[in-house]
Amino acid sequence: MLREWNTLRRLWVLSGPAMAIGLIVVLMAAAGSGSASQPFSPTLGVSLTTNLVGKPATVIVVTHIPGGQHPLDSMSLFPPAGWSVAGDRDVPDGDQVAAATMSADLGCDGVVDSLPGRYLLDTQVDDPEKKAEWMSSGSGWQFRVVVDQLQGGGHEISMILANASMPVPICAPQTFTLLINARSIPGDATVMANPTSPGVYTWSAIYVSLGLEHAHLANDTVSIVTSTPAPTATPAPTPTPTPVPADIDGDSIPNDVEQGCGSSPSNAGSLPERIDGIFSARDDDGDTQVDEPLPAGAAAYDCDRDGYKGTVENHVYAPSVRGDQDPCGSNASPPTSPPSPIGWPADLKAGSLSANKVTVEDLASFLVPVRYLGTNVGTNTGDIRWDLSPGKGSSAQDINIQDLAALLALAPMLGTRALNGALCPWP
Repeated sequence: MLREWNTLRRLWVLSGPAMAIGLIVVLMAAAGSGSASQPFSPTLGVSLTTNLVGKPATVIVVTHIPGGQHPLDSMSLFPPAGWSVAGDRDVPDGDQVAAATMSADLGCDGVVDSLPGRYLLDTQVDDPEKKAEWMSSGSGWQFRVVVDQLQGGGHEISMILANASMPVPICAPQTFTLLINARSIPGDATVMANPTSPGVYTWSAIYVSLGLEHAHLANDTVSIVTSTPAPTATPAPTPTPTPVPADIDGDSIPNDVEQGCGSSPSNAGSLPERIDGIFSARDDDGDTQVDEPLPAGAAAYDCDRDGYKGTVENHVYAPSVRGDQDPCGSNASPPTSPPSPIGWPADLKAGSLSANKVTVEDLASFLVPVRYLGTNVGTNTGDIRWDLSPGKGSSAQDINIQDLAALLALAPMLGTRALNGALCPWP
């Protein structure tokens, strides 16, 4: 355990805070289990049927794990911000939206077998927090895909592959291919569409190994280019009304967030009430009160712009309900119960390398020195801090891959993802 932790620390020190997400590997054995029996380093490959801006495109995602490594338990795929992914109401229930194939050494006898391919059908979503759900068809191996809209842009497409319907034993080499349709069948609704701006885009994936020993991040890039249609006659321009800006006062906080958090969207000097640092003992929202709680209903918004809604911060910092008024700072290590101080849910690990920023150490904290990944809240003291996506979702445990994936979410105060992003701008 100590040797593996030191290896992880050396990787971070040598690579520095600008390390690309796709090069970060969290390769830690479960607490108390000694050295890992096998490695785990899946590769991610992403390709498109067309790379023209704004066009519906079928996306082919290939995950490969070499022989001699742990097979795959679950994965979360992250299309970059700008990619259009259909929601439940955009696609007729029952339409085919994707397909999946898998080959692996079933029976661990040295022979690579292919599981029957599976179509994924759009199903009705009962949870308002989920954007869409796709369910595999047919008999035998079954799994569900959950699509979440990430706050600030981008999506998470997650699935648990090694469930009770998966044939066992199963060994690598293993190749899992997910093909997401450009359009649904037969409804012809757009499922995936390219960004409307050209450029090079990075797709990321978080993988968890069977047995939950390892978590691994991988990425791949795709290029989106501008189409060159044949010239057509230019019609006379039609005047259009000027749209209302999403941020009227230009303070980088959207109008709806300001309104929901108790500040004025038309006054740049009015901000959601904060209680940290220079904002303490100050009337931030202009209502003549100082350090008052946020208004009723504010928990539906990310008032302190750290990438987490008040519902999440109230959960991880319970019984405190002031977490969404303090965007920076890590919890005590080891954590107190209830957590103190409140601050940035993503900043799980304090210390010289990870103080007031989100690094590979925060990612590794799910596994060492206490294993939180794959457990239910209440198993370890203060473990609610790691339940960053409250609830079990598609997992059997409270603290699962969705919570680990939350570190990849965009933090509006940084203008980029939390993991490997900049130092939190406030003390």
